Amino acid sequence: MKIYYIWDAYCGWCYGFGKVLKQFTSKYNDIEIEVLSGGLFNQGNSIGMYSHISEANKRISEIYDINFGKNYNELLSKGTHILDSYHPAIGYSIISKFVKNDKKISLANDLQKLFFIDGMSLSDIETYKKLAEKYNIDNNLFIEELEEKLKINAGYHEDYIKVAEFGARSYPTLILEKDGAYYDLRGNATTAEQIEYYYNKIVNGN
Repeated sequence: MKIYYIWDAYCGWCYGFGKVLKQFTSKYNDIEIEVLSGGLFNQGNSIGMYSHISEANKRISEIYDINFGKNYNELLSKGTHILDSYHPAIGYSIISKFVKNDKKISLANDLQKLFFIDGMSLSDIETYKKLAEKYNIDNNLFIEELEEKLKINAGYHEDYIKVAEFGARSYPTLILEKDGAYYDLRGNATTAEQIEYYYNKIVNGN
């Protein structure tokens, strides 16, 4: 079996859902996980152009019991930060090579915290250096490769092709592959217990 987590690092709903997904995968950490970035913000627009974000964040906080940090809220209020989903897509794909399967969801969640709590840009190499430090990754080649890739704006990541093949149109999307068939593992889940309910229903066929 395999779990495909389709997300976008700049997606607030993914930030909320990541908390409960981490709880679920910590219990089922023997399942292979592949994290795919969807490219939600690849138009080079500033965060201020999305007027719905503030209200959406309130709902996300209520549903998932999470906080958005002071630094992030200041960045949101200023409205000039450019959202380029290619940068965290490439950043996550490079740095995730250095972590084990059972840490991939935690890595995604921690990357989002650097933005949604600390207000750090996901287009800045310093953000990934901080993440690498947390996961004890000491590799100059990783830094050199990422620095070069971050010079590209609104690039096209290979994950986008896989996401399109799945037909995913909203984030987060969670898919379970079992015996060559694919199932919606998320449903309307907002808790780890609800994800587990869908998982058992799929696996046990009841």
